[in-house]
Formats: sequence, C-alpha cells, structure tokens
Amino acid sequence: MKIIIGVDAGGTKTEAAAYDLDGNLLHTSISGFGNVLIHEERALHHIMEAVDACQSALSKTECVHLYMGIAGYESSLNQQLILQYFKNYYKTKVDIVQDSIIAHAASLKGQDGILTIAGTGSVCFGVHDGLQKMTGGFGHLLGDEGSGYWIAIQALKAMIKEEDRGVAYSSLTRTVLKELGQTSVQDMKDFVYASPKADIARLVPVIVKEAEIGGEKALQILREAGEELAELTWNAYKKLQYKEEEKVAIAIKGSILVNIPFVQEKFTEILRQRIQNVQFITEDISSTAGCYYLAKLKGETPSN
Repeated sequence: MKIIIGVDAGGTKTEAAAYDLDGNLLHTSISGFGNVLIHEERALHHIMEAVDACQSALSKTECVHLYMGIAGYESSLNQQLILQYFKNYYKTKVDIVQDSIIAHAASLKGQDGILTIAGTGSVCFGVHDGLQKMTGGFGHLLGDEGSGYWIAIQALKAMIKEEDRGVAYSSLTRTVLKELGQTSVQDMKDFVYASPKADIARLVPVIVKEAEIGGEKALQILREAGEELAELTWNAYKKLQYKEEEKVAIAIKGSILVNIPFVQEKFTEILRQRIQNVQFITEDISSTAGCYYLAKLKGETPSN
C-alpha cells in the first residue's frame, strides 16, 4: 500500500503521521522538538525518529511522498543540505516547507484564508487569490509576540521591576517563584538563561491561574498577548490585499489562542472591530493533515 507521511516539526515536539492516498490516517508518532533553529542536529534526529517510528509501525507499505513542515527551515542556512539529506536517506519524494504552511493547509482545508498560530512561538500565514504572506515567525529573540514564551517573559520582566523598585512581591511574583521552587527574583536568573524556551513557556498555566482569580497583572499580560496576535493577523490581512466587503476566514491554532479565553476574546474582539466580514475557525486539526492536502496537490492521489 502506498502512503504519504506528513511531518509537523515544531518548537516543542515533532509529529509524524502516515496517510493512505485517500487521506485516511493510519498511524502517528511523536518525538522531541523539530525546530532547526533551536539545535539543528537534534531537531533532525527527532524528525527522523518520528518518521522511522511511523514506518516501523506499518508493514507492507511504500512511502511515496514525505512532506514536512519544519519550524525555522525558512531561516536555515542549510536548506538544500537538509532537503538532500532526507532525500538520500528515505529514497522517496521529499518536500519541506515552513511549519505554518502545512498548518494553514490543514486548518483551512487547502482554501484561502489566514492562520494565526500561538503556541511556544507565534506566526501568521495567509493565502488570498494566489498571494502568500507571512507575518511574525522571527523567533523568540526578535519576535514571537503573544506566544507562550512571550507571555512568560512579560511576567518575569514584571517580577524584575518589582525587585528593582524594592516593592513587596505581588501575588503573581510569589506564585511564579513558588512554581520555580525559589524565594527571590534574583534566584530565577539561572532558570531563565539555562532553560530552553519551551521550559520557560511552561510558566503560562501559572499565569493563567493567577488571572482566573483576579490577578490584574496576569490578566493584563494575557490581554496584551491577544492584542499582539490580533496585530500580527491584521498586518497579514492588509498584505493579502483583501477588499473591504470580502469574507475572511481566520483559523487559530496553538495552545495560547485556542485554550486561553482571555487571549482569544481580546484577539477576536479587535479583529471583529477591524474586519467587516470575518469567520473564525477554531477546529483543532493536526497540521500533518495539511501535508496530505499539499502532497495531493502535487499529484499523490488515488489514481496515481
């Protein structure tokens, strides 16, 4: 049986999924982060680990197309080397694109529209009348506004201001320090500078809980995240040259936008004010499904 393997390689985990040529999901495998900008060698190892696990689980199958969305790929200096490496190893057709492209194809089922992703990082990708435009996606040092990492850093910066001003620690500061097993803001520097961004982003649930009990600073940070993500989306909308009366489908993906009401409500509120005819899509679909849609466009169909 011929199969297509789709790979979603992000900043936290890598998911590989095998589909038959009719689009039926056959198997999924999970491995570690796949963002090549974090650590290229380890990321490629995780990707191969997930793909190999998929193939091992399915006997008597032939992978005719390996379609991958890899975070950081568009910024890598080794794009051609990475592509050729996978082609040589797997001996099949290989395509690699930015992970936001496969997520867009999955959430919008290959149709025009805008996808905004906010998980550990953030990015927005849109397609309209043949135009493809991206906003954000510059990584945690230059961007990632509204992401889990960004939210955690805003909280940590607020804690630093309290420390420098010599004021009593707020409830948010005390809660974060307790989560880290520390007693002083001074002590958290080792955690911040020694931890990968995914570990820093894991502070987000603590911040959300603080907002849920009325913590003003936590609530402010989460609403600002919604504002940042709305601005990212608005910029993509303008670059895509939509006409004012056109209907716009905006899909959202990632734990920050999908699972945190404070962020999502501010995000949708701002965009409803700015865009006349907007439809929000919140259905959670694996980005690997986008690999199937995109491979299908390249000719991997049942008739082949």
